[in-house]
Amino acid sequence: MSTYKKLPRISEGTYSESIFDRKKLPERVILLSGTYIPRRIKTLKTCFDEFKFYRKNWVSYGYGKINGEEFLVVTNIYGGAMMLETLQILRDGRARKVFFIGSAGGKEQEIGTIIIPERVLDYAGIVQLIKNKREISQEKKRVKEIERELRRINHPYEKGVVISVPAVLHDEKELIKKFESDSSIRAVELELSTFIYFSKKWFKSYAAIYISDNQEKHLLEEERVITRKRLRAIRILGRIATRLLLEE
Repeated sequence: MSTYKKLPRISEGTYSESIFDRKKLPERVILLSGTYIPRRIKTLKTCFDEFKFYRKNWVSYGYGKINGEEFLVVTNIYGGAMMLETLQILRDGRARKVFFIGSAGGKEQEIGTIIIPERVLDYAGIVQLIKNKREISQEKKRVKEIERELRRINHPYEKGVVISVPAVLHDEKELIKKFESDSSIRAVELELSTFIYFSKKWFKSYAAIYISDNQEKHLLEEERVITRKRLRAIRILGRIATRLLLEE
């Protein structure tokens, strides 16, 4: 039995209420990785008919509606540990469907490139501690559904392997070498392995990421162009997320 299963449970909704001011959360949730950046939230806001955002000390969040159906949007999720805490709280609030929009470092890809992760290599450590497992796969059905939506709008994308690491500044030379030398690994980030492993157990879940940085970006483009490409990727994935989460 894993250590996780031995953790004590308290009354349903107590954790949720302490963070999101509600014991019962909307069944549909969008998670946006990384620290709180106002323009990212303003971009996601355009995906909803109405939206109200709350800046908090831990995660920040907002409630949005489309045709009367409510969503919870959560940001300021940084790293695997915070991802796991967030998923536990969503579980406590009885959320049912979760879409993760992650940002990642890439190789030669253009900034804003969308990647559908088929497999994730866990070097962040959390999954290995619990399951002694390095590789995690997103459900094939979810991959196909995200792919269907990107094809519907005729937007280019990649599929492939992503590596999750413990921190941006981990400075582990062997890990850096693995990312740079293994052509099958398309991007590197912090939260994805934790999200996929735990969300598959508890929710109907989806994950897609966009390339936020690469080694060439400052040499080739102005920062305002880079920012515009990042926000466009967030907007596209936000709209795909709302469509998929509204499906039964």
